[in-house]
Amino acid sequence: MRNVLTPVFSAGLFVLVSAGASRAQSPLPPDRSVWFQTHAIPSDPESPVVISTEIRLMAADRSGDEVVWSALWIAVTEYDQYGEVVDSWLEEFPTLQTADGFWHVSHADADTPIEAEFVDPPEMSGVAASDTPNADSLEYYIVGNGQVPSNDPYPLTSVLDYSFLKSNALEPGDEGEDEPVNTPATVDDAD
Repeated sequence: MRNVLTPVFSAGLFVLVSAGASRAQSPLPPDRSVWFQTHAIPSDPESPVVISTEIRLMAADRSGDEVVWSALWIAVTEYDQYGEVVDSWLEEFPTLQTADGFWHVSHADADTPIEAEFVDPPEMSGVAASDTPNADSLEYYIVGNGQVPSNDPYPLTSVLDYSFLKSNALEPGDEGEDEPVNTPATVDDAD
């Protein structure tokens, strides 16, 4: 089964001030969010979005056009067939399962990152708490598979492996292997 998620992101202004720096550093790009939208039928853009995942990123370091991103939080929202929110979950400071715990992205221009540069997220998994009191937590797993993004079937398509399972669920959660996901347009918080 192929799952398609669409990443979307927004960015916010982040200013780093370093006292006593001996050399000028390039400023870090603004914070941003990347979204991945899972559709009921992954290959059908007209089918409803059933899961929306937002990963909030903050630039931690920069070397030329490579930026090292830290995940501030991951938010997952589940929708019914009519687009109404069923539940939502949040985990702050999720662990990125990379050698150093960061998402390394090479940008064409690190001052203005674009959504297409965020379509292949590193492996991340964890347990997110529900926004609804006394509701089940959500075990999640997301990883990009390294495929080059395409414009089929969405304007910007990511190919991910993912799993979303409510902690006390008696039935399987939403999961997919090499599924196309919608990566919606990016919104920069600095705009």
